[in-house]
Amino acid sequence: MDKIQKMLEDYLEKKRRSFPRFYFLSNDELIEILSQTRNPHAVQPHLRKCFDNILRIQFTPGEESKEIIAMISAEPEAEPEVVQFSNTVMAAGIVETWLGNIEAMMRISLYDNTKAGYFGYPLDVPGRRPWFMEYPAQCILVIDMMKWTELAEQAISNVPNDKDAIGKAFEEMVLLINDMVQMVRADLSLGLRETIKSLMVLDVHNRDILEQLQNDGVDSLNDFQWSKQLRYYWDLDPVEDCFAKQTNTRFRY
Repeated sequence: MDKIQKMLEDYLEKKRRSFPRFYFLSNDELIEILSQTRNPHAVQPHLRKCFDNILRIQFTPGEESKEIIAMISAEPEAEPEVVQFSNTVMAAGIVETWLGNIEAMMRISLYDNTKAGYFGYPLDVPGRRPWFMEYPAQCILVIDMMKWTELAEQAISNVPNDKDAIGKAFEEMVLLINDMVQMVRADLSLGLRETIKSLMVLDVHNRDILEQLQNDGVDSLNDFQWSKQLRYYWDLDPVEDCFAKQTNTRFRY
């Protein structure tokens, strides 16, 4: 029995090394998945442990379907967030392999949504309302941070010619926040309400940063008061993606 137990532990460890998210599962849970490789739907009860806030994945209709088209969040069942995959993933072959393909497609799909949302960002404040409803919450939040970074850097760059440039950017942030205040007073879906509330927290913080920059007399992008802030950019080098920067550090989002 000791020998069998050791062989089982080695086998499960090999599977966990192949797909590290299996480390979040107990031996019994992992065995349950591995013992039903012919039934990809058997992974559904365990996805929430493997992926933060993912309740399940969406298959095309049919009990025996192996084509996965979306991921569904773990919010209340009445209003979960559904993010469609950019391409379908087939649940065929070794389970850790196609689960790894799902993980990759999660990133690809959020990347595609973020890129589309960034370049489709409305130029006017009222235009943001329908825009909020088109993209996943995570994408909306990071796009908002990129747009705030653009607004702040444009204002700082204009300070030598316009002493009130940062003040005007501050007023623009106030307009955006006031519009969101009006939105949350209206009848919104639970998911959109939570997105707007999170966005308001970010934008109030960003508004306060602009006020501090103006009070400190910042007039250069190299000023430490600006470079110390957590900033987000859509960069093309070394790859086209969102990058988070702070002082001399740079991370691909």
